[in-house]
Amino acid sequence: MRLPTDLAKFEHWLKAKKALHRTRTTATIYKIPIVVHVIHDKGVTEGEKENLSEATIRRLISNLNDDFRKRKNTLGYNTHPAGADARIEFQLAQIAPDGSPTNGIVRIDQSTVPPDTSGQYPSLVESAAGYSYWSPEQYLNLWLYPVPKVLLGRAVFPEADLPGITPPEKEIKADGVFINSVLFQEGEDNHFNLGRTLTHEIGHFLGLFHTWGITGGCDSDDFCEDTPPVANAHGVGCDPKPTACNGEPAMIENYMDYSYDECMNIFTHDQVARMRIVMANSPRRQTLATSPGLIRLSTNQVKVYPNPATNRVTIVPSAQLQGQQVQVGVYSMQGALLSQYNGTALGTIQIKIPAGASGMVLVKIKGTATNLVKKVLVGL
Repeated sequence: MRLPTDLAKFEHWLKAKKALHRTRTTATIYKIPIVVHVIHDKGVTEGEKENLSEATIRRLISNLNDDFRKRKNTLGYNTHPAGADARIEFQLAQIAPDGSPTNGIVRIDQSTVPPDTSGQYPSLVESAAGYSYWSPEQYLNLWLYPVPKVLLGRAVFPEADLPGITPPEKEIKADGVFINSVLFQEGEDNHFNLGRTLTHEIGHFLGLFHTWGITGGCDSDDFCEDTPPVANAHGVGCDPKPTACNGEPAMIENYMDYSYDECMNIFTHDQVARMRIVMANSPRRQTLATSPGLIRLSTNQVKVYPNPATNRVTIVPSAQLQGQQVQVGVYSMQGALLSQYNGTALGTIQIKIPAGASGMVLVKIKGTATNLVKKVLVGL
């Protein structure tokens, strides 16, 4: 089988990284922040139709973690000897790109966004990103959008840091995963409503191919030795199992097949190795694990950023301070007041730093039962 140029280079890159990966510990649990962009029609209230409720979205993320962690007593558990725990977890973002607290869900009335008529965004992922898009270096963008049931989802494949691959030969205008939200509407009677479409598409997002490879046929390859070779997708039903090209039972329970959701429950060891190599090395994947979107503010925690700063700092008050009267002051190390804010803590607070200030300054935050001091470096 002859691979397209980009995929051939990706496999060459992955093979080299795999040799290094064998010498490293696999104990690390990668955590990925997800921002869910819920795109809905005008007038559809939260919890109705495609404007999925927060509870439904959280259940979807929980099922995703069951699958990737092979959790016991869930639909994601299996006893197959090739089955592996990916040690990759997902959580709704806690902090938005502007530093403000978030539940990781953005709701967009599509009637408020002018449709794209330029033809510059041909894919579903790119079109969805025209409605709402956060930095792909810091968040896994997930768009939930209703389209005809014939389409379940789409994902952007990762890149490799090889000449000709980065920058990509074709400019990537958007990165993330698109899922047809019709699958998860209440009352939908189908075989694709358990969240396995999301598990499957994130598999692609992290470098996995279908079990029948790139082009299909027994000579095609998914580059995982522990997935029996198959010529095409399985499709319908869980039993009886068809026979793979090598005479073994086909692994129709693999998340990278096109089986019904109720059939699926396995990533193999080789598939997990591929995903973890991508997480450790691939552009816009390795940065996800250190994203500020993963930070959870406790009830008494206050975030001050950027640090170092130039002409202003932003304060994210703790949940304990939200709605309270606060005093925030920026002081020189000698105690001189440089600027201040007195008012109600709602969302974020921005304070200017006077021109000419440099070196270390103190940001003092005072409220009911709160008296905090943060050091910030300025002008360097």
